[in-house]
Amino acid sequence: MSSLLEPMEPTQGLCPVCSTILIPLEEAHTTDSDVEDTYCQEHTDANGDCAKIGMASQSLIDNKKGHAWEFQHGTSSYVLQSAGRGCSFCFLVARTLGLGAYVAADQKTQVLLSVSEGNYMSLQIQDLACNQGNPSILKTRHLSISWKLGSDAFESTVDDSIHFTGVLSRNASSNEPGREVPEASAIFNACLTSCVSSHSCGPKDETVFPTRIIDVGTEGGETLRLCVPNSAARGKYAALSYCWGQSNRFVTTPANLELLQDGFSVNLLPRTIRDVVELIRGLGLRYLWVDALCIIQGNDDIARADWALQVERMESVYANAWVTISAAGASNPNCGLYSRGRCHLGRSGGGYVTVSPSPTAEIVDEPINRRAWTLQEHLLSSRLLMFASYGLNWQCNEKLIGKKSDSIVSTTRTFRYRLPKPPKVPHWTEIVKNFSARVMTKPADKLHAIAGLARRYHAVTHDDYVAGLWMSTLREHLLWTRTPHWADTFGNFAGATKPEQYRAPTWSWASIDAPVEYPYDRREINLASGWLVEAQCSVELVDPGNPFGAVKTGRLTLNGPLLESEIQWNHRAERQPYLETSKGGHRIGFLYTDDEMQQAWSDLEGGTTVWCLALNVHHDGWAAMALLRSEEGPGEYTRIGLVRSHHTDDFRRAFRKARIKTVVVV
Repeated sequence: MSSLLEPMEPTQGLCPVCSTILIPLEEAHTTDSDVEDTYCQEHTDANGDCAKIGMASQSLIDNKKGHAWEFQHGTSSYVLQSAGRGCSFCFLVARTLGLGAYVAADQKTQVLLSVSEGNYMSLQIQDLACNQGNPSILKTRHLSISWKLGSDAFESTVDDSIHFTGVLSRNASSNEPGREVPEASAIFNACLTSCVSSHSCGPKDETVFPTRIIDVGTEGGETLRLCVPNSAARGKYAALSYCWGQSNRFVTTPANLELLQDGFSVNLLPRTIRDVVELIRGLGLRYLWVDALCIIQGNDDIARADWALQVERMESVYANAWVTISAAGASNPNCGLYSRGRCHLGRSGGGYVTVSPSPTAEIVDEPINRRAWTLQEHLLSSRLLMFASYGLNWQCNEKLIGKKSDSIVSTTRTFRYRLPKPPKVPHWTEIVKNFSARVMTKPADKLHAIAGLARRYHAVTHDDYVAGLWMSTLREHLLWTRTPHWADTFGNFAGATKPEQYRAPTWSWASIDAPVEYPYDRREINLASGWLVEAQCSVELVDPGNPFGAVKTGRLTLNGPLLESEIQWNHRAERQPYLETSKGGHRIGFLYTDDEMQQAWSDLEGGTTVWCLALNVHHDGWAAMALLRSEEGPGEYTRIGLVRSHHTDDFRRAFRKARIKTVVVV
């Protein structure tokens, strides 16, 4: 199943089903019956049955509703399988929509395409399990269709604002399917030179090397060497940000550490890292930092100790890098730096008809933006060279250059500008929302993967950090809630769950494996009229020397109005369970549980006693922390969710006789 959820780069053209897309694009003459017959021949199972399964003959629906062609591409599992067999368009669709998450969750979904008379194609995932007769839409993404006609066609790679027009344009023929981008070093060299000479971004001179660094040698050389510089050694180096996937096998271990220091062949590296070596040689750099090789990997004591030490230094590794190279379009290290994010459907008048992600979806759907570790790698870097599936992109603290860059990277730019300056409450919550929606190979490392950003914030604010929250804004940051699975931006989580192994106290967003959001972070929270009197917090760290890393325990002491309530749920009328007071039956508000499994009543049942501690009052409603009594000790509670209501009168009526009590949340 893992190969289906992460298909390799396409190796063939189009499958017979996808070839029908050429009908509205190039007025092809392929008939529905031809496509049907071919598809059946290639997709017949061992029993001789055609495996189309509800694909409505896989034919183009020629109704042109609203001047659009509609196309039932197939179930998500079949599109994913076709991508694995090498169809370039199925690969693009599968990656753009994140079909792997739906297939992994065994959701019955299908993909619907529509092509307008303009330059856009709409992709939708439909939920086939809907009982209403009309499938619900789980996600929508858009692709851009472009025609590059004739040999003189060109496209602009970067803006003119940095004054190196000599390398801006390239013939369409130089970027035909299967060709790498030959001008990458020249383009980025110009960006780098301009940034160093005229911007205030990042290092201006040599910096202290990390613990280990790779000497890539000179252009054309085959031998690389893992170096261990002395503590005073300084120089210029590039850092790599990429996706490990499931196929990163060439790593440094205690067993091969000395061999790699003696030297190794560049041909042993996966394709992406080989491409990076060639690139930075062209940039005039000799040293490269890659986590797989510069951090000792493994499960023995030596590897674990080195990993803990290097993770603590991650902030300085990326902050001190002369430049960071992001393999944004590659889902694993074997894909290469020049990932194929576009699908070339065929020739048209000497050029190419190309389908690629639209600007609004591109930055969200890149593989690099689904990995949790890469968020801090990008935000901590002063200069970033991005090799995305849509093309090349340069980002630094003062310039965003690249095709469609303004619409693509605006949020990244916002984060980077604010990191060195005194941050406000919404800035950290925005980072947490983005970070929590990403996936991790080892979820136990969740707090480690954001520790570099926390360290940078602390350097500016001098605030105390507690398991993903800040003491000065503790009451605001307690107002997090799980994002519903249908609103999951990346499509990575089919349902929220709490990890079996302890990772963080229940009052921290880091305690669950799910995207989180802050429903009140853009509002004027009136804490003065809130009823939470006092909040104190303490954590026990795994490593006392690293206050931004993993925690053993955490205790949150709250003093405020505590109300006993019971869970109720009218399944037929309402999507959420709600709470009402145990005495008097006053309705309090809806319960948004942290663990989605609790909504299936595996842990909670109707009539279960839940304690509500009021956190804030807002002119548009109020919020309270939902608690269960803990078995750990008397007076201790665990958080199970957030209670919200837009009816302030209900809140005041319910809490009118609530007593101010001190509780400890663990």
